[in-house]
Amino acid sequence: MPLTTHVLTAAAVILLCAVLAGLIVRRRAASCWSFVAYLAAVALSDLLIGLWPQRFWRKDFWILKESVHNLLKLAVALELMVRIFRPFPSAYAAARRAVIAVVAGLGALIWYSLAGGTDYAAVVGCLHPHVNDGTVWLLVALGGYCLWYHLPLDSLHKAILIGLVPYLLVYSVALRAIVALGWEHSRAFNRSAPVAYLLVRIYWADVAWRPASIGDAGTRISRLLVQREAR
Repeated sequence: MPLTTHVLTAAAVILLCAVLAGLIVRRRAASCWSFVAYLAAVALSDLLIGLWPQRFWRKDFWILKESVHNLLKLAVALELMVRIFRPFPSAYAAARRAVIAVVAGLGALIWYSLAGGTDYAAVVGCLHPHVNDGTVWLLVALGGYCLWYHLPLDSLHKAILIGLVPYLLVYSVALRAIVALGWEHSRAFNRSAPVAYLLVRIYWADVAWRPASIGDAGTRISRLLVQREAR
């Protein structure tokens, strides 16, 4: 493993630990448990690669960890949908329909990708980009419905949407570019992708350590009022 990759991996683990610590200290982990699980899984995989690169800096482990991360990112999108929209029945029904449509389309894309093979090139160049695209569609749909229905957003939920959507878009484009241009260009991707993700983690760490804002308090109050009226 190159020295640059070692440094980026160490920085990534430290930042992820900072995000998790901020969520725990500020008592915000319960805002999205799947996000906490996702951060912990990424930190663990990065730590294993950093400490034992000869064992974990391998294609098979990369496919395994990316598959787990992709499932957890989908779980984050679904949990955000429930937490944001459930207090608002009309918006919740519309969001569920959008999620069902996206999940159905994603399932069809995954089936098509698996039909093309399950070797490393097929998984990296086709399957994972499709899963990332599906996650992006879910997050974008959630953000669009939030704007349409003027729903209040917890600052952590907003940070997850703002952080994941652009990164996953760039990540999918980069994976497809590697397949189209050739695997000799993967070195540039291996260096640029971690740097881009570091910026996202810095942003999440900043949000995680901020005290609860007025907007977050307003969000909780509005949800309590809606739930009381529903009774």
